[in-house]
Amino acid sequence: MSPRAFLHVEQFTIEQARPKDVWDFLADFSNMPKLNPTILDWELLSDGNSQGHWRYSVRYTERLSGLPSVSNYATAHFEVIPAKSNSDYLIRSTHSTCFYTDFLCLPTASETRFSPLDGGMTTLCTERIEYACPWVMSGFCKKEVLYQRNAIRENLKVELYSQN
Repeated sequence: MSPRAFLHVEQFTIEQARPKDVWDFLADFSNMPKLNPTILDWELLSDGNSQGHWRYSVRYTERLSGLPSVSNYATAHFEVIPAKSNSDYLIRSTHSTCFYTDFLCLPTASETRFSPLDGGMTTLCTERIEYACPWVMSGFCKKEVLYQRNAIRENLKVELYSQN
């Protein structure tokens, strides 16, 4: 039952939102419980700047959307990278998601890129998520990834539109 690596890549647009605004909102983990309904609680472990990048680590607890009575906890490390000339805004993260004990932990690596469209007033978000899952659970894991990505995408649009 050793884990296998899976890849999920997705693109979506956020109308009437500049890349910096979308990036700023997603970079702040305190916004994540508004976006991802599976997150139960979280705490900031570290926070700082290095080489012009904001880096922070959090520990969070979430329930599984497909099995709400089951929860897991994760430690995540984020790197928030501002755009330079002719480049996109980026958020990179690694997560170690554990079930029950530190014995059964699965890694995830993610990169989200925020690119301007329509003269900068629309944002193209490109997500690349590499996650591990035991092969026998691969269908369940894929549904979990898709549920969370869809919830975050749709709730992000609602949150950003409510700010305008």
